[in-house]
Amino acid sequence: MTNPLWGTLEKAQDDATNIDEAVASAIAEHESDPTAHLGTGESLEQHKTEDVIDHPARSVFDDKFAYDRNVVDITFNNLDPFNTVHEVEINGINTLLMTSNTSLLTAFLSGSLGDMATASMFNYSLNPRMMTSFMVTEITSQIGYLIIGELDEGRGFGFKIVNSTLYALVFNSDYSEGLDILMTIEANVIYKLEAVVDSDEVAYFYVNNVLISTLDDTDFISPSDYILNVPVIQFKGTTASTRYLYVRGFHWESDIPT
Repeated sequence: MTNPLWGTLEKAQDDATNIDEAVASAIAEHESDPTAHLGTGESLEQHKTEDVIDHPARSVFDDKFAYDRNVVDITFNNLDPFNTVHEVEINGINTLLMTSNTSLLTAFLSGSLGDMATASMFNYSLNPRMMTSFMVTEITSQIGYLIIGELDEGRGFGFKIVNSTLYALVFNSDYSEGLDILMTIEANVIYKLEAVVDSDEVAYFYVNNVLISTLDDTDFISPSDYILNVPVIQFKGTTASTRYLYVRGFHWESDIPT
């Protein structure tokens, strides 16, 4: 007796479709299903909802970017374009050093976008986003801000440092600080920061590419209020001891107003 090939067996007594044909049909049906793998926890849905989608370095080519955003990439290799107060200097390639010395002076830097900074550029409906990196050498007696906005007028969003605590910061419509504790920082450790406000006025805050905080606050400052300065960095020691803040690079972007 010759053993039959498994794939040529009929699917059922009342169905002459053989197993190979049935498997091929099922695969074709699956491949043509636009909802395949989109269920909760399935691969495509998981891929869509991940905060960070990892790909090999340099695997995303330049032609894949839409270039449909206002983008400002700031280096600190030349401080002439910035407004600076007290101890602000260049420290190596693309690195800003702020020093608050024993006289308790506040170090301050801001950069104006000038006449191209129309009110609509900073509308929260345009999904503004900022990124930077920083390091402090002490974890006591210090206050710092790394934001886009108008610090004195209470407008904008970003990050605040108080001693060893890093906060997410969004100014509210009454110009008060809306804060959320992100983490305890360490001295002489570099932290990458990213903050995004989406069109629904929800703010997302990342540290070292990990989403740490989400602030969903209907009391955010009105999107009609515009912001001129990118970035605003302020640093001050709160006792008669010298404190240092290092900042490397600053990135800001938003959708192009229509």
